[in-house]
Amino acid sequence: MFPLDFRSIKESIGENTHVVGSLERVWSNSTLLTEEQLSTLPMHRGKMWVFRRCLIDGILFHSKSYKRVIARNDYSVKFQHLDNMYYGSIHVYVKVEEKCQKALCNYQKCSCHLPCHYFAIVEVLDKDDEQLPTYRGRTVVTHITKVKTSNRYSTAMPYHLL
Repeated sequence: MFPLDFRSIKESIGENTHVVGSLERVWSNSTLLTEEQLSTLPMHRGKMWVFRRCLIDGILFHSKSYKRVIARNDYSVKFQHLDNMYYGSIHVYVKVEEKCQKALCNYQKCSCHLPCHYFAIVEVLDKDDEQLPTYRGRTVVTHITKVKTSNRYSTAMPYHLL
């Protein structure tokens, strides 16, 4: 594990989960998120920002959109969604501010303190039908699961990533 410059930790998401690096604002005409990725986020949302790295329990997870990583794959994860476990590739992390519901704020600049939620937008990976070979009916290598892309996206809370 490489030492982390704690000046790059921007804000805390949870007890042991932190945003690392810059937050980039997502505007209405932005190309930072695809329509399919946007559809995985809550419908009633206010401002949004993307970030590309997240520190979870002392482990730095990159997203596929982070381009300054070399020879690593720490964006492939196992994650929980509702009551099920899935495999996936983190494409980007998103900070979503709730939309203000006050009528007055629709006509002037909102100064309400609104809660924010954090998501990892993950491409779901399906378990491949052909797994690693077995020897006498037992899988020899049990820590590797062969997966394939699905072109489906989901969201996961960063602290639900394994």
